[in-house]
Amino acid sequence: MDLRQWHRRCAPAWVILAAIGLGPTAALAHDSWINRGRYVEYGTVNHCCGDHDCTPWPRADIEESADGYRIRSTGEFVPRFKAQDSEDGDYWLCRKSTGAIRCFFTPGPAA
Repeated sequence: MDLRQWHRRCAPAWVILAAIGLGPTAALAHDSWINRGRYVEYGTVNHCCGDHDCTPWPRADIEESADGYRIRSTGEFVPRFKAQDSEDGDYWLCRKSTGAIRCFFTPGPAA
């Protein structure tokens, strides 16, 4: 097999391997501001997240009230005093391994 034939056969595999290798990097970069900010869960010393505990949350799924924020799709409620300001202007939700909310970030002033 000459070099051209090898390239045609192996190039798709390299593209797939590169995509798999770069995928986690994009996810880590997405919530790195939370890690860098050393945010902690309200009333504890527990950090809000590791590299995979937080996820951006769609604005359309958040209902804001004077008391706090209701997540429509799950029915969960986060009191306003537990919400923190998001550095990137989006809603973010960080969960414990049990699935309970650890930290919640809002686009504007949270308190």
